[in-house]
Amino acid sequence: MRRAFTLTELVVVISLIIIMSGLSVPAIHSYLLNRDQTLAVQVFSGAVTNAQALARANFTTTAIRVEQAFATDEAGRMLRDALGQPRWLDHQRVEILAVGMRQPQKPIAGEELVFRRLVHVPAVNVPSSAWLAPDNALSLLASGNTAYQPAAPGTAAIDTLDTFYLAFNRQGRLVRLPASRLIYLDERQDNALIGHPQPSCSGAVAYNRARFEKSGRDPRWLRSGIALYVGQRTGSVIGAESAR
Repeated sequence: MRRAFTLTELVVVISLIIIMSGLSVPAIHSYLLNRDQTLAVQVFSGAVTNAQALARANFTTTAIRVEQAFATDEAGRMLRDALGQPRWLDHQRVEILAVGMRQPQKPIAGEELVFRRLVHVPAVNVPSSAWLAPDNALSLLASGNTAYQPAAPGTAAIDTLDTFYLAFNRQGRLVRLPASRLIYLDERQDNALIGHPQPSCSGAVAYNRARFEKSGRDPRWLRSGIALYVGQRTGSVIGAESAR
């Protein structure tokens, strides 16, 4: 039987993958991308590679979560304004998650597993002008309401254009998990179990967020973005000039 990676070995492997994935933008001609789009694609591609490697090494389900970043205190807890709203930042971040028990110290038989943040694998920021949206962004926008309020009292509402998942099974294969499986233990908030109304995605779109918002959320800015397709088995990221 093949020995699984230790945590230390895994962190080293992931660090090397991060370095290697930052050297180039896979399968996308450089003339299609500006600097921030290039960085956004690198962050996304690196996260996909790392999540897939983690799934295979530990034979566990993993995911990447893309979300709008918010300010935190020294303990990593969410900071809120006088109205109780999160202090949103003008960029996204991408983090790698793995399934686990809600309270590993006090396991409960039959308890449903949730996605948890890996404390030894830091989240990576996406450049402020080149945001990532899920591959179904146009249909979400056409629905007229992309906001979602998690059921747990006091949790922050999210925009499903900004917050989404890609998931990998224990063999590292890209899978589409139903929304009921996308429960995130966000320990930065008081009521930490955060649901999501959409299933996990198969890709993303890198687009100019500032112009999208300035135009009144004109869908043309999503259509003109760079569509990022993820190979189901290989995890390789392939880009197309337009997200049409």
